[in-house]
Amino acid sequence: MESILTLKEISLEIRKARKTLNLTQKKLAFLAGISQAALARIEKNPEKYNPGYATIHQIVKTLSDELMKAHPKNFENMKVLEIAHSKIVSIKPTDSFRKAIELMKGKSFSQLPVIDENNAVLGTIYQRQLADIVFDGKNPSQIKVLDIMEPALPQIDKNTPLSKVKSFLQSWPAVLITEKQKVIGIVTSYDWFKVV
Repeated sequence: MESILTLKEISLEIRKARKTLNLTQKKLAFLAGISQAALARIEKNPEKYNPGYATIHQIVKTLSDELMKAHPKNFENMKVLEIAHSKIVSIKPTDSFRKAIELMKGKSFSQLPVIDENNAVLGTIYQRQLADIVFDGKNPSQIKVLDIMEPALPQIDKNTPLSKVKSFLQSWPAVLITEKQKVIGIVTSYDWFKVV
């Protein structure tokens, strides 16, 4: 299981997958519903351009659709655990929201699962919540994760076929992988690149 990709690594994987699929920047941009100029900037210098999560997610979603069409055999026998990350960065319900933000900033995550000491998944914290808290004049250090967490990410068994995971990742930023009701991994949209 590999580590979670950085923005630069994601941009390199986008370019690699696009070339593997013989897609021009113009064609991929059209399929993803973005401008060719935006895609070129993402592939060339993502840190400077700093694309939003929604834009990257749309490109990756489009590429995953094209990958499944082009390489159906790759998806037939693979299980979700084969592309999952075994190291799960999570937050406890009693931690402060400030701690969650520091973790997300340090790891470049847009969300964190909320997991208690018994390894039970309670919910999810999103980076976008910071803006709401700041605009409301609240101090993130005084807010507990438990008080503002949102519903938990979907959980699927480690033996779930990879072909069934795509539908979850169209609606959620990540999926938690379980074994005997314990969380053992996480998969994000970007992990589709491992199939190529």
